[in-house]
Amino acid sequence: FAAPSKDTLDGLRAWIKVKGLPGKKIDLEVLDDETNPVNASNVFRRLASDPAVKLIYMFGNSNSGLAIKSFASEYKVPIITGGGADTLGYPPNPWDFKVAPSNKDAMKAVVLYAKRKGYKSIAHIYGTDSYGQLDHKNLVAECAENGINLVASESFAIDDTNFNAQLARIKAANPDMIYSSAAGRASILVFKTAKL
Repeated sequence: FAAPSKDTLDGLRAWIKVKGLPGKKIDLEVLDDETNPVNASNVFRRLASDPAVKLIYMFGNSNSGLAIKSFASEYKVPIITGGGADTLGYPPNPWDFKVAPSNKDAMKAVVLYAKRKGYKSIAHIYGTDSYGQLDHKNLVAECAENGINLVASESFAIDDTNFNAQLARIKAANPDMIYSSAAGRASILVFKTAKL
């Protein structure tokens, strides 16, 4: 998730340089969890056990955020998580703050967009990680509630690099719209393959 996080980090560094917190010094340390929940847990523990650390902002995916959430209260260091999985915010944790829109809200927006465009069918390609599965669960519910046919549902492992088989089945279903719940490298590869 390093590539999508770069813009966020660049923006944070610019904000610190131009504005920051008046009267406060901000030391920013950036560690890479390699989009791996185990690494995210280890990085979090390292940072949270340092008494000088007052806030942790995790610019990562939902899997990493969920791994950290399970013990955020133990360290009592506020953490802001950027993942979109609904379960990052429910049940609430007094030390873990979710800032990204939830899967449910995002899928409602996708389906309402399709409905406004007059689309009758959607195909979904999604990762088997928690984010992709929650997107799919919520997309199924929103499509049913709004009279949109979900004509194809194709999943992939988050480390996959070839999506030809899934996209062939999606194209055979002839949807009005294809929605991808891929993130990071997979989102780019799915998009490039679908354009071919």
